[in-house]
Amino acid sequence: MKSSERLTKAWYGVLVLLMAFGGWAIIERVQAGLVVTNLTSDMTWGAWVAFYIFFVGLSVGSFLLSTMFFVFKMEKYQKISRDALLVAILSMGLAMCFILLDLGRMERFWHTLRYWNFTSMLAWEVRFYAIYIGLLTVEFYFSMRQDLIRVAQGTGWQASLVSFLTFGSTDLTDKSKQRDHKLLKNFRLNWNSHCYFRSSRGGRYAFCRG
Repeated sequence: MKSSERLTKAWYGVLVLLMAFGGWAIIERVQAGLVVTNLTSDMTWGAWVAFYIFFVGLSVGSFLLSTMFFVFKMEKYQKISRDALLVAILSMGLAMCFILLDLGRMERFWHTLRYWNFTSMLAWEVRFYAIYIGLLTVEFYFSMRQDLIRVAQGTGWQASLVSFLTFGSTDLTDKSKQRDHKLLKNFRLNWNSHCYFRSSRGGRYAFCRG
């Protein structure tokens, strides 16, 4: 076995141990509550808030990177444009997971959606984040719709799995591809013209005009 392979396996082993330790810590946090974090009124935010801010920034940066191709048609960014959209979605998901850990009663996270305090900035933030993730998902779908159609036209369980995502479409012409790109561009330009983001206490807040 080559030394590089041994190092790779050793690194994977370290990652598995770290994941196991992290899983145990999360279980302890869920069972015992915030008391195990040693957070106080003087130090109210844990390290996961810093990770939350990091992943929100990573999501916004990835979104802007995908704009280079979908809006400005910079061909050198074409190969990573869809990857950037996927990273933007996953980063926001991770950011929400870190904030979930910061809640005293994690099982009540859905209360932020059901009970809306119109004067709470956090209540607005949760809703705008949900809208942002939804818009990213729609963009990601249209960016890969052509590939979904190709997979659906094949055989096997993959074709059966993604066939419902194509809504019966079989159009793989250049005209269809151009229509998808035009839709993505117009969708993003309209979104950007109605919304802007402002930093506040390290977070990102979106405000949209009607």
